[in-house]
Amino acid sequence: MDTDHAFLFLVSCAGTSSVAVTILRELPAHTRGDQIVYLPDDGIVFTGDLVENAFFPIFADADSKGGAWIEALKIIESLRPKLVAPGHGEIGGVELVQAVRSYMEFVRGEVANIPKDADEHEVDRLVPMVKARHPTWANDKWISFALRTFFAEATGKPVKLPPQ
Repeated sequence: MDTDHAFLFLVSCAGTSSVAVTILRELPAHTRGDQIVYLPDDGIVFTGDLVENAFFPIFADADSKGGAWIEALKIIESLRPKLVAPGHGEIGGVELVQAVRSYMEFVRGEVANIPKDADEHEVDRLVPMVKARHPTWANDKWISFALRTFFAEATGKPVKLPPQ
C-alpha cells in the first residue's frame, strides 16, 4: 500500500475493541478527491463511486479521470479485499472491482483506435457496442461520458461531455 497517500486510524466506541481503519486519500478519478476506506483486519473496502455493481461508472464532469480511475481500481485490487462495498448496488467481492476495471480498460482500448482528429460524435458511435458487452448493467447514459473522457485523455483535447 502507498503509505504516502494513506492514513491509519484505530477507531473504537465506548465498551468495544478498536478497529483498524485505513483511508486512502486524494485519488482523483471519479471526482477530484475520491477516498477508499479499508478495514484491513476484516478485509472490507468501501469504494464510494469508484466501484458500482452492475452500474455503468459515473463520469459526471471534467474532473473525472479515466486513467487515474483505473489506477485507483488497481490499488483496491492490491488490497485483496474479502468484501467490497460499492457506491451503488449489492456488496460483493473483488470481482466487482475487476469488472469495473475491465470495462474501463475496454473503453480506453476502443477509444485508442479512433483517429485523434475525430470529434465526440465519432466517439459516441461506440455506445451500442459497449452497452452490448454489459447488457445487465444499469444507467447506460454514462457510457458516452466515459468514452468522451478517455478520448480527451488520449488526444489531449478538452473533454466535451454530452448534456445531462
